[in-house]
Amino acid sequence: MIANDLLQALAIGASWTGIVGSLGLKRDYSARSDTKDSALSALEQHLDWLQSQASKPNVDVSPEDVKPEGLVHKVEVAQAL
Repeated sequence: MIANDLLQALAIGASWTGIVGSLGLKRDYSARSDTKDSALSALEQHLDWLQSQASKPNVDVSPEDVKPEGLVHKVEVAQAL
């Protein structure tokens, strides 16, 4: 509507869709980054806890403690991203 000819219409159409697409990509990247950072933080905390348990004498750590289901799921989701 604001273009005088077909060439201007194509240029205007391509530019505004490119800008809108770029904003969507930035938002998507931010969401993925937050998910990955959350999973890495949780994994680091769990590994620190396992290390502290391993340094204590006569403390048994169960397989469920080593590989908790919720943490495994968070890491799998982060890997998929």
